[in-house]
Parts: sequence; C-alpha cells; structure tokens
Amino acid sequence: MTTKTTNQGGLAVKSGKLLENAIEDILKQSDVEYVTQKPFESVYGKTSRMDFYATLSDGTRIAIESKNQNVGGTVDEKMPYVMLNLQKFDADVGILVMDGTHFENVPQIKNWAKQFAHDFTTRTKLLKAMSLEEFKEWIIEQTETRCAA
Repeated sequence: MTTKTTNQGGLAVKSGKLLENAIEDILKQSDVEYVTQKPFESVYGKTSRMDFYATLSDGTRIAIESKNQNVGGTVDEKMPYVMLNLQKFDADVGILVMDGTHFENVPQIKNWAKQFAHDFTTRTKLLKAMSLEEFKEWIIEQTETRCAA
C-alpha cells in the first residue's frame, strides 16, 4: 500500500513538473522575464513559494501558480488557498493555471476558481484562472498588445 501511495505521489510531482516546464516554455517563447519559486508570505503567515513571478515589458508584474491533477484528491480543497495567495501576492496580475483530466472531468472546480477571480478583480489587481492553452493565448495577447503600444 505504501508503494502505491509513493507511486501516485511520484506521478503527481512528475505531472506537476511537466506543467511547470510548459509554462516556462511559453514565457521563454514570449520573451517574458521571470523567476521561479519566488518566496512570499502566504495567507497563513508562513513563507511559501510562487511557481513563477514574471514581468512584462511594460512593467506589469504577474504571479503564476500551476496545478495539475489527473485524478480526484486533495487538490480540490487547495484551490481556495491558492486563489487567496494569488490575491495576497504583490503583483498586478495573479494567474492560476489548471491542467489535467481531473479539472476536465470535474469542471465545477475550474468554474469556481474562474468565478472567484472574476468576483475579486479590482481596478488595481486582476485575478485569472485558466487552462494551459488559455494561458498561452493570454500571454501571447499581452505581449503582442504591449509591444504594439
């Protein structure tokens, strides 16, 4: 039984790393400056790390957190914590990138995150929840729009 848990945990780490690699590739292809694992104080007051902290050419600061889930599990309960941390993080835009079959099979999770982001967004801070493909399109749109301006 321990072996199964270890294998599931190992697979989760591997699929999460694949998503992080895909996000990193998108940022590189779009010539967006970024750092990985940026320390910050979480909503619980402890040191945590944001997956990516990026800066667009116009100075817009973006915090990016990624979650990949292919089977049901505790990730469902982690979404409010992730969204609250994105809300708290000192950036102009906070983005949750959600990937994996679990989010496709249980669309309520992504829908909740998108609604939370929509309800929170203010004149000074934008929150977004999106798929990897939506993230790619958004970054391309942001970099093309800001380069044209």
